[in-house]
Amino acid sequence: MNIFLSTTGESYVAFIYATDGSRLPLYASVVFEIDLKSDNKNQSCDRPFAVITEHNSKRDEKEILFAMGTTFRIISVKEYDSTCLIDLEVETQVQECLSKLTVHLRTDNMHPIASELTLDNFLLNMGELHQVQQFYAIMLQQKALSNDNVSEKALLYNPIGMLHCSNKL
Repeated sequence: MNIFLSTTGESYVAFIYATDGSRLPLYASVVFEIDLKSDNKNQSCDRPFAVITEHNSKRDEKEILFAMGTTFRIISVKEYDSTCLIDLEVETQVQECLSKLTVHLRTDNMHPIASELTLDNFLLNMGELHQVQQFYAIMLQQKALSNDNVSEKALLYNPIGMLHCSNKL
């Protein structure tokens, strides 16, 4: 997650905040139940979390705050009437998983600029066209300063041209 996540140690409080879904019928009320694996002393979370009940004005909520970047694994999803209960556990081996994924994605035959261009695909899918244009401008400036490799510049100019042709820029 890219935000701090405020949670409660009391399930009834979570269900109060989630409501029963009747006020917004097109949306689902969701309650997350997070297993912290406190019974397994060998595992530790990659990101810190803290019980901040003493610092909260509503102490009966038993608030737990998770740090930015905390990753969760979905264990199960159960639907009860108009509320979904999603069981999560804190992912304890994020770095190991990300390292394996990075090694898998970076192969000897992959063009060096390809991994940098992955960001533009994410931005395009999100509809952030102005940011895509800025990203390409920065990449072109870096390539102009670093070398005169024409094929790398072509990899950057081609999508810019495609965006202009489709009247998206």
